[in-house]
Amino acid sequence: MHGQSQPQRAAQYLRMSTDRQESSIGHQIATIAAYARAHGYDISRTYIDEGISGLLIDERSGLKSLLADVLSGAPAFDVILVYDVSRWGRFQNPDQAAHYEFICVEAGVRVEYCAEMFANDGSLTATVLKSLKRVMAAEYSRELSAKVVVAKDRLGAAGFWQGGQPGYGLRRQQILSDGSSGRVMERGDCKGPHNGRTRLVPGPPHEVAVIRSIFRMFVRERQGLTAIVDRLNQNGINREAGRRWNTHYVHHVLTSPRYAGVNVVGKTQRRMKSKTREYRPQEGWLYVDGAFEPLVDRRMFDAAQALFLRRRTPLTERQMLDGLTRLRRRHGRLSTALINAAPDVPHSSRYIRKFGSMAVAYERIGYKPSAKQKALSEALKARRQKSALPGIEALGAEGVICHLRELLAEHGRLSLEIINDSLGTGAYQQAASKFGGGRRLYALAGYQPNKRQAAMFDRSWEQSLTEQEAEALRVRVVSGDYVQLTW
Repeated sequence: MHGQSQPQRAAQYLRMSTDRQESSIGHQIATIAAYARAHGYDISRTYIDEGISGLLIDERSGLKSLLADVLSGAPAFDVILVYDVSRWGRFQNPDQAAHYEFICVEAGVRVEYCAEMFANDGSLTATVLKSLKRVMAAEYSRELSAKVVVAKDRLGAAGFWQGGQPGYGLRRQQILSDGSSGRVMERGDCKGPHNGRTRLVPGPPHEVAVIRSIFRMFVRERQGLTAIVDRLNQNGINREAGRRWNTHYVHHVLTSPRYAGVNVVGKTQRRMKSKTREYRPQEGWLYVDGAFEPLVDRRMFDAAQALFLRRRTPLTERQMLDGLTRLRRRHGRLSTALINAAPDVPHSSRYIRKFGSMAVAYERIGYKPSAKQKALSEALKARRQKSALPGIEALGAEGVICHLRELLAEHGRLSLEIINDSLGTGAYQQAASKFGGGRRLYALAGYQPNKRQAAMFDRSWEQSLTEQEAEALRVRVVSGDYVQLTW
């Protein structure tokens, strides 16, 4: 090889995952250049993946371009020079690295590792050492990933925000290296240095006021999610990027501990450049009280969680009617306002779902509503009929699914907003209830929910409660916010 009059054509492949590594691009270039001079190679092509992890090939445009040129049948080089085995890749399956090298060798292009202590000549020693190096490279990434997860949990426990958008009413604030507070960042702003830290702080006063009003409407005024959404949107209050409010986001606000100043650490993890997050068991979550300045006090937040628990607790018809009877004895009359404000009686919406209307429930306990209540009930019924465009009931089960498939074909997706805009206010909730949940509703319509929708289905606040937490919420007493739940 060294006796040839013309130097062999060579390509060099360079990769560095971060700018803080010893194996920098410059160091790789210098080492490969010295190796090329010593072995009589002329480097004519350079392929580079800078700032790219070696775990996956997906984002490594340099390596993919190299392999494409090799497979073209007429590459402009006879050998590929790489700094070491780990620069070729830290694939978790060592056979993947071997596969890409085999593609090159099969096409007549050798791969040589310039900083390794063995020649890649196909000998038994080289094959064993190369395989061992590939396993070591993969194990290094696994160990590093585990350390990163531990470090993120440790920083979260110290009150630092570990990525993601903070949500309406909150902002991220830089924490400088000396521990002092830096600038407050808006949505999309970069925190700066790779090892920079951020902490959540209250956002603009008008957003904080909106968050507090949402809790007040839900806890003190006993308004439902749909009523809160309607009130916010009718008042022209938009959330991030001018988007309108919806029940999912209001539910998120009411159930997110960060608004009570609590940082929940360790809910999810994403290892080894995985595209999906893995949810950890809830018993492993860490709740850090006082991590952030709260927008609402803890008693108000706990009251909201108790109300959610109350609304989802399964009750028999007899239990629900007994609740109405107790309430009637206390006040001498009944109304939806009294029902919704009573802590030991289910919300009026549950009576409507169970019995079809409040009038039927009243009739079951022998209560005759006043003329005014009858008039209001008829007016509400008329408004509901008017707001439902074709209407869930009018379409029937098959009609609803056919209509959703038409919406899917038109929009390319389904969502609460799309369904409600087409079928009327509350149509999504009504359809989901009739078909056994939003996930099944979407499946029947042939729609695969996106990651955010799937996460909402999988990790709703109600599903995340343990039996012990649910029981604790049933009996907790906090003066001024809610009283003991007896049913």
